[in-house]
Amino acid sequence: MDEERYKNVIKACCLDIDLQNFGEVGDLLMIGDKGVSLSGGQKARISLARALYADADLYLLDDPLAAVDPKVAKNISDQSIGPQSFLHRKTRILVTHQTHFLVESDQMLLMTNGHIDELHIEQQPTIEPSNETLETDSSNDKETDFVLNTSITDINSIVKSVTSVEATISKLGAFAFDVVVVDVEVEPAQPIVTSPKAVCKAQMSTKELCIHLTELHAKSLLNDNDTFLFDCDGVLWNFPHIFTGAVELLNYLTEQGKRLFFVTNNSTTTQDDYAKRFNDIGYKAKPEQIICTAWLTAKHLKSINFKGKCYVLGMQSMKYELEREGFQICGGIGPDPLPSDSNAVTVDKLELEKDVDCVILAFDLHISYIKILKAATYLNRPNVLFIATNDDARHPQNDEIVKPGTGSILASVVIASCRSPTILGKPHAPMFDAIRLAFPDVDPKRTVMIGDQVETDIAFGNRQGTTTLLVFSRATREKYLDTLKQQVEKHTAERDLLPHFCVKDVEQFLQFLKSNESNTLL
Repeated sequence: MDEERYKNVIKACCLDIDLQNFGEVGDLLMIGDKGVSLSGGQKARISLARALYADADLYLLDDPLAAVDPKVAKNISDQSIGPQSFLHRKTRILVTHQTHFLVESDQMLLMTNGHIDELHIEQQPTIEPSNETLETDSSNDKETDFVLNTSITDINSIVKSVTSVEATISKLGAFAFDVVVVDVEVEPAQPIVTSPKAVCKAQMSTKELCIHLTELHAKSLLNDNDTFLFDCDGVLWNFPHIFTGAVELLNYLTEQGKRLFFVTNNSTTTQDDYAKRFNDIGYKAKPEQIICTAWLTAKHLKSINFKGKCYVLGMQSMKYELEREGFQICGGIGPDPLPSDSNAVTVDKLELEKDVDCVILAFDLHISYIKILKAATYLNRPNVLFIATNDDARHPQNDEIVKPGTGSILASVVIASCRSPTILGKPHAPMFDAIRLAFPDVDPKRTVMIGDQVETDIAFGNRQGTTTLLVFSRATREKYLDTLKQQVEKHTAERDLLPHFCVKDVEQFLQFLKSNESNTLL
């Protein structure tokens, strides 16, 4: 074993912090049925580390950063894949939907159903025969010598004559430059309107993003998609106020045969509560259409075959969903205050559970110093899982009031425990994974995500490969989106935050859909 290479690989894949969190056992920690369960991001980084350690000449990487946190993804890209990374002397072919990494590639291929649709090339050297070789007898069977020229290679001829991915990679391999392959399924765009199925092309330029919705766009969204994902707060309502057109839009899409899901980071309400709320306002929703983080947490634990006890910072909704799936809660729900005259915490009088196997952090109105202390103490045990429903820093509110969100509570526990959680809610992948697990036929390429927050809703939809529609009804204003677009152009913000389309609110979206329908009837 090459000890130095091993350590460099661990650092390049950002696994060094994980090993520190595992405590003294480090990389000898047992995982699997009788050990701890790894998060999706940890599994992805371990797989990448194994590949890096193998020291191959050619690396074919299939979206290795999709399951990891954006900041970690940036670090891994810089340290493992990028031009100054661990693999800087290797040929790397990266298949990805995360187009903000394209800026560092030498070549970019846009694939359509396994075939090359477009190829973009930075200026690079070509390979030409040397003068000495040209003067030799053409009948000579000896291998030709080559020298490098700095003119631009016309590889379009390769693209025109090669259709299969395998053959293309074979020919491009001769140039030994990094290639990024964006693998998408696209349909021809209609005149005037940008087709939602061609949005991956639009991601090449910010000018083609944040398109203001029109009747033609609305028709294309309706015809090209089977599934619609809705955020709730700020999109359908500012409860108890229901936005005009919200219920009508839901019923209209359902009548058109579309499947609807409601994806929310709100952990204070159960699936059943949300279904009742929808039915009360006039839309017949089934509990399985509600993808809320209280339910998601229980499903996640079930999916990893978790059998232990949970310390839960959260509200009664968390207790309800977890216990409904048979999980045992050993504290954390409700107030856990110190006496009003306390000036210090007496450690030997703390009531701590001995066999806590998981710490779950959700939105908790009863958060306290004692709760943070207990959570961090349990997490000091290396085999204890750490799960968070979401990391929203604050809840949208008026300009005067600031309502701290789950992320604000989470930050205190993360800092105190020196542990990083598996985050289940938007913009992270587990929420969409739960939908696909329950409904395997949901195709992200035929799905629209509708939300009002770019950092959660839009980033979530983009990273999962859906078409994204931003509404300006609450969290995000058009002026802020324009500023964000400029920041993306300067590479100071992530492209995933930009929606494919934007519209005033759900009422205007409904008007476009119905107006288009009326025109068709005429």
